[in-house]
Amino acid sequence: MKDYTTLDADPDYIFVQFDLYENNRDEKILKELMDSPIWKGLKAAQSGRVFVNAVDPLIMGGGTAYGRMSILKGVEEKLR
Repeated sequence: MKDYTTLDADPDYIFVQFDLYENNRDEKILKELMDSPIWKGLKAAQSGRVFVNAVDPLIMGGGTAYGRMSILKGVEEKLR
């Protein structure tokens, strides 16, 4: 049996990019995540600092420079 390490993370902010097309058009996947006790226990979730699709998933364009700049701009706007 291999050794495993558990990492603890409790971020102040969470940015989630969720594309229905990439997730079999199933919105309940995201809802199940956000309804889980672990998720609800996170500092960001408790303080309302979870942002879903701060940037339209279609803009991301597979990691293009424009997509990356759009993501940074969206994050910056949410942090203000």
